Amino acid sequence: LQPSWAAAAAPAAAAALLGAVRCATKKAGGSSRNGRDSESKRLGLKRHGGERVTANEILLRQRGMRVHPGEGVHRGKDFTLHASVDGVVQFTWYKQPCRGKLRDRARINVVPYEGPDAPQPRSLREPYVPRHIARLKQRFVDGEDLGPDYWKKIPKHLRA
Repeated sequence: LQPSWAAAAAPAAAAALLGAVRCATKKAGGSSRNGRDSESKRLGLKRHGGERVTANEILLRQRGMRVHPGEGVHRGKDFTLHASVDGVVQFTWYKQPCRGKLRDRARINVVPYEGPDAPQPRSLREPYVPRHIARLKQRFVDGEDLGPDYWKKIPKHLRA
């Protein structure tokens, strides 16, 4: 006599030996829980230090008060900082007591650019020249022999 489980397993074992494959009754659909994302909010600094701005121009979009408004700046209800006056953007740092410690806080100001002692906007300053290029130019001014292809090392916008 055979045990009862052997009789039930015999057809399945025979089918496996013959190469029969049982097909799925439902097609695999994968996961439908993924495949969506929120639209980016475009947060961050819109105008940098030394740039000229006009009144009501957006300076910074942020969540919460990461950067505080200073002189010539007002805050919108979503914590966006706007320029109140025409001027030049300027960043300052100050210490603020918070939970018994002094924390560094950033403050953004807009300084009006009327008057003789107004801060120079970045566009009117000397262009930034990398140190290695400045050294190369100085060696040229000093009359040092720099070789036949020295000018290839200087970017086109700085060749003058």
